[in-house]
Amino acid sequence: MSTRFHSPRVAVSGESATIAIAGQLSSPIPLENVNGGMVYLDAEFTGDTINWHVSDSRAGTYSVAYSGATAVQSFAAAVGWVAIPDEIIKKAHWLKIHTSVGVAAAATIPYMLKST
Repeated sequence: MSTRFHSPRVAVSGESATIAIAGQLSSPIPLENVNGGMVYLDAEFTGDTINWHVSDSRAGTYSVAYSGATAVQSFAAAVGWVAIPDEIIKKAHWLKIHTSVGVAAAATIPYMLKST
């Protein structure tokens, strides 16, 4: 993990998660003490709906994140960074990403997390 400090109180760290094939969850992303984050989705994810799965522990059961009765989702309109929704950052301890695109082989998903 690399960490860069942008002020005396804010650190941004970057790592990556992996997805084995489409329809599976990514490796876990830690969200404790994080107040912002983004994932980078390349061309193979363009046009895909991103489902966010959360857990209270790294090895716990990951469930779809909901805001009220609605699943929290994001849409990868183009290649680039997609923000992890605030309602997930504020409540979850661990995160996994689920995409529906036909990823034929393992895909690496870089992410950046901001903490204070």
